[in-house]
Amino acid sequence: MLRHHLIVSACAVASFAVVTPSMASLVSVTGGFTSFESTVIDRTSVPSMLNGAPICATAGCSTTGDAFVNFSTPISKLSFDVGDVPNSVRFEAAAPQEVTGTGPASPFLLGRFFYENGIWSGDATFGFTLTTKSSDPLLDGKTLTDYLHLALTPNDFVNGTPQDNADFIYFQNTPLILDVPPTPDNPLGSVRAFELQDSPTGSNIFSADVFGYIGSLHLAAFANGSGGGFLDAGVDFKPTPTSVPEPGTVSLFGSAALALGFIFRRRTPRSRRVNDIDPVSTDYLASAR
Repeated sequence: MLRHHLIVSACAVASFAVVTPSMASLVSVTGGFTSFESTVIDRTSVPSMLNGAPICATAGCSTTGDAFVNFSTPISKLSFDVGDVPNSVRFEAAAPQEVTGTGPASPFLLGRFFYENGIWSGDATFGFTLTTKSSDPLLDGKTLTDYLHLALTPNDFVNGTPQDNADFIYFQNTPLILDVPPTPDNPLGSVRAFELQDSPTGSNIFSADVFGYIGSLHLAAFANGSGGGFLDAGVDFKPTPTSVPEPGTVSLFGSAALALGFIFRRRTPRSRRVNDIDPVSTDYLASAR
């Protein structure tokens, strides 16, 4: 099976001063994926497809190599494939949420991520950004820019388990919570989807809520997973046995509970711009709901 590692874009300025608005205010978020970078297959062999259109390497369509696409405005879904089993990542923003303050003690629902585990070729980088909107100036215009990394595990359908073979996504460049060191034991965690070949649920699509809090705009937790996969506390190939937040638990997070920490790995985005294209509109997969 063709394999790859995917990475998504981002950076954020950390501000941890806690400010409480005079009353609860509604906050919504807008944004999505801003770029796509990956190694693609030459079109004379098996064409690589992005959101239904062929995508070529920088060096030309007759070669296998890196391709980079910028979107003029953020889009909610990326679908890419080199065969009959597509990959996709999608973000669905939450309805406006009541927010009573800033800082890790005031997490709120940003939206839900959907990950479909298919067949692809080579490394990739997805740019991702979110911005808050609110009538309260303390909560309005806060921005997150991050890398979403998709790691494809080395499959072993003979001796490995479905959990071992599951590919996964995680945010790579989230800021650290105060007093929590950047260690592999304190990540935001990962969202993992089974391979179709050995999925115990018969599905290769998994989704989970993502929570955040306002300083600038920071990520807090994945929770409430559903579908053909599972949430994991780690970001290594081997799943971590540590439990992760389940339904209803994120609302109980205080600043101490949120001290799960964040991975502080960084990947410097490449400066080249091979293709600048308009957003591609795609329908959500009904089966991912």
